[in-house]
Amino acid sequence: VMPMLVAALRLVAQQLTTRRIAARLGEMTSLVAAQAAALGFEVPPRHAPGIVGLRTGAGMPPAAELVRRLAALKPRPVLVSERLGVIRVSPHLYNTPDDLRCLLDE
Repeated sequence: VMPMLVAALRLVAQQLTTRRIAARLGEMTSLVAAQAAALGFEVPPRHAPGIVGLRTGAGMPPAAELVRRLAALKPRPVLVSERLGVIRVSPHLYNTPDDLRCLLDE
């Protein structure tokens, strides 16, 4: 067994815990949702802790175009993709609030 894999799984199971991970991701997606709504995106009232879907508002470019622009950012602060006309934002534990602000500033 790979020692690094075992150490990572122990870290998640014993120190981070799935409850703490979900809480942290929930904070980040809630921040994205609030900032996106302030910019005019349509944001669902509820979303999963680690993912939020944003619909472009009136006068905005299509979701696919915005995702292409965001994908060109170097470094890419937060994972984004387009699904059926919706921008899917998926922050991870390594992301910071500054990463999220950078994403929405673009």
